[in-house]
Amino acid sequence: MPKEVYIYAIAGNICFAFGSQIFTHYARQISATWMNWLKAIVALVACLASVSLSGSWQDIESKYMAMLFLSGAVGLGIGDTFMLKAFRELGSGRTLMMYGMQPIVIGILGWLIFQQGIDSKKFWSIAFFICCALIFALETWRVSGSWQWRGIIYAVL
Repeated sequence: MPKEVYIYAIAGNICFAFGSQIFTHYARQISATWMNWLKAIVALVACLASVSLSGSWQDIESKYMAMLFLSGAVGLGIGDTFMLKAFRELGSGRTLMMYGMQPIVIGILGWLIFQQGIDSKKFWSIAFFICCALIFALETWRVSGSWQWRGIIYAVL
């Protein structure tokens, strides 16, 4: 695998981490919905700019373009609204920690919904996820006297 792939992955993670801090700051000051609209506009402008700069405009069937915009609307409109609300409630550090454990949740849902197999080694990671969620809740409870379940639910969603 080329070395550039690792550089792109690290740069993407760094940008995501800094963006999360910025979005948390402004979501607390203004609102998660407003930040989500701004984020969607920035994503659209960046997409159009990158396609224009790469010179790779191609004819795309309208049904595929509609599916692209629908998936973006669902991802940015619904998913990121929950994430920004979790940033506001829990803070970006705890939310991103739970976001990083998303493969475990997807594994459990795959087992429940699609009857996909889970070997016994994966149960340790599931137990770890549950312990981390409880530690986050306990930490918040010790500081503020509240479990902040709403923020944890937003982060899981």
